Amino acid sequence: MFKAIKAICKVFDENDIKYVTETDEDSSTVITGIASELTKFNVLFISESDDNDVAMRVYDFISFKPKKLTNVLKLINRFNNEYRYVRFSVDEDNTVSLSYDFMMSCKDPGETALEIFLRLYQGADEFYEQLMKIIR
Repeated sequence: MFKAIKAICKVFDENDIKYVTETDEDSSTVITGIASELTKFNVLFISESDDNDVAMRVYDFISFKPKKLTNVLKLINRFNNEYRYVRFSVDEDNTVSLSYDFMMSCKDPGETALEIFLRLYQGADEFYEQLMKIIR
């Protein structure tokens, strides 16, 4: 398990955040979930080296019909301007995903992961509710 993932596990343990880890020869991943009032999803923290190489990913946050693509793009562009800590994108399978890449100079990937996790938790219902309004 790469050291940044160990640091994330340590901070999550200290803050009673439940998670699982997956490790293979190329990467280590911490997977935790967020269940808010309106939605639930998995948050992945992925590292592929012993540097502070950590990527946060939320895959398939919401799916939509292709005819709603223009409206979804407008909204996620607005989100990308408003929320500096996370990037929203549309995937080829008509889903919205979220991402954040840690700076390599990050002093404490565990504390950074905790902050990103808490910000996602705080914003989850707002993101979900606004996206649902435009895809219905």
